[in-house]
Amino acid sequence: MAKSAYKGPERRKYMRLEADCAVNYVKLSSDLKPVNGFVENSFSENISGGGIKFASKESCAVGTILELQFKIPPMKEFITAIGKVVRVDKMDKNNYEIAIAFIWIKDNDITSIDDYVKRKELERIQSELRDMK
Repeated sequence: MAKSAYKGPERRKYMRLEADCAVNYVKLSSDLKPVNGFVENSFSENISGGGIKFASKESCAVGTILELQFKIPPMKEFITAIGKVVRVDKMDKNNYEIAIAFIWIKDNDITSIDDYVKRKELERIQSELRDMK
């Protein structure tokens, strides 16, 4: 049986955007200490003020806590957040999509992400309207 797309009201608090942002992360132990070194050169697939989904060469168990560093354009500095793995999808032999819900992030960083997502969505809509003319 084919899975149907959800057609009800949006339940997310923040709008989500497909975005290609640099992501670095490290797994944290239960006392929030790094387990290994940072994994670098991952890239996001989408982002919102509530979380991020990124590609990785390694899997993480659902519930794993990660410290994340990522950039959104046009910021020059990385945003740091702590997140919990809520979903892992195996794409092929050595590629995974890891979905994270933020459990700690600065309020001004949430605002920056949300503003970026809304600005890009507005630009997309404006472009579609121009193309219709």
